[in-house]
Amino acid sequence: MIAFILRRLLAIVPVLLGVLVITLVLFFGVSKDPVLPYAGQNPSAEQLRALRVKYELDVPAFYSPSWLRGEDLLDLHRHRRLAAVMASLGATIGTVDESTRRAVEDFRSRWPATRDLRGTESTINREIDALGLEHPPHVAFDDVALTADERAEVDARSMFDSQFFRVMRFRFADSMQYEESIWTLIARKVGISMSITIPMFLVGLAVELLLALLAARHRGRPLDAVITVATVLAMSVPFLSYIVFGQWIAAETQWFPVSGWAPGLAGVKYLAFPIAIGILAGLGSAVRFYRAVLLEEMEQDYVRTARAKGVREADVLFIHVLRNAGIPIVTRISVIIPFLITGSLLIERLFEIPGLGDLMLSGIQARDFWIVMPMTYLIAVVYSVAVLATDIAYALIDPRVRVS
Repeated sequence: MIAFILRRLLAIVPVLLGVLVITLVLFFGVSKDPVLPYAGQNPSAEQLRALRVKYELDVPAFYSPSWLRGEDLLDLHRHRRLAAVMASLGATIGTVDESTRRAVEDFRSRWPATRDLRGTESTINREIDALGLEHPPHVAFDDVALTADERAEVDARSMFDSQFFRVMRFRFADSMQYEESIWTLIARKVGISMSITIPMFLVGLAVELLLALLAARHRGRPLDAVITVATVLAMSVPFLSYIVFGQWIAAETQWFPVSGWAPGLAGVKYLAFPIAIGILAGLGSAVRFYRAVLLEEMEQDYVRTARAKGVREADVLFIHVLRNAGIPIVTRISVIIPFLITGSLLIERLFEIPGLGDLMLSGIQARDFWIVMPMTYLIAVVYSVAVLATDIAYALIDPRVRVS
């Protein structure tokens, strides 16, 4: 079992890498600069650069070309040079006249230590000459000695300093829209989403299996026909229509609020109607799937043998048939599990429920890289783990299955 789990974990890695690569290509290769929506009208290059630094989007998507060209080492040389210049000017500032002092202070404010210095050596030198000050002795952009530790630190940082490796390490910057960590947002909203999806899943599964058992048990009879026709009709209605029609009913009858959310028990009245609509919308396809699975099992010899032995019909259906149909049922459930955590996008948005689904949609609309990227990656992780758990559950449900 342990060897099987390890093999499946290794198989998950290419899936996660593929999701990560596709998402990064869409953001950095196809779309515009992610910070543009947050830069205002006609932003300058300096403003865009400052936003990229603020939201940690100043590193490349997949690899750092500066590492291949040694630019980070040269940049460290430049900052050493600027530090020496500032130290010299700081020592000189008390011996010059007022106008020169103001010019020096202005120079220092325009060249902070965090500024990108590439291509600025000649500009700095000209400004120092214009101030009439001497250049700091024995400091040049190309002859600053680096220690072995500094060189190793720059090499290690630059080689793997890209969005690809940061996301792989679950290192996410603050949301550009909310100015908060994605982990803080998830912790605040995951409970709201699960308060909808878990009741929707549990109640829906129970109703779906019960209707499927009834239809399979009464195959070819009026009850089966009624359930089959009802499920086909339910499948024919778009999900959005259920929501719109449900909100119209809520507005007309005043039985439930049309939209909104409240914490604690006060939120039950807001969640009951969305949960009911979610169950109804998914009922058709699920009942037809489970009915087909159960009908196949009810044709097996062990069912006829159990009935011939006088086993109660309820025991035949719930103990024998339902258990042996467990593998396809669990397979279908595994597809649903990730959405228990991430929530239902349409239900949360249209009913104004501030869960993870609503967060994901708002991130897409606002082009918030640090919402869409982490959420997409985390959904892929949860889905991959759910598939692994499903494979393990096969052996627990059906003794005939061997994990190998």
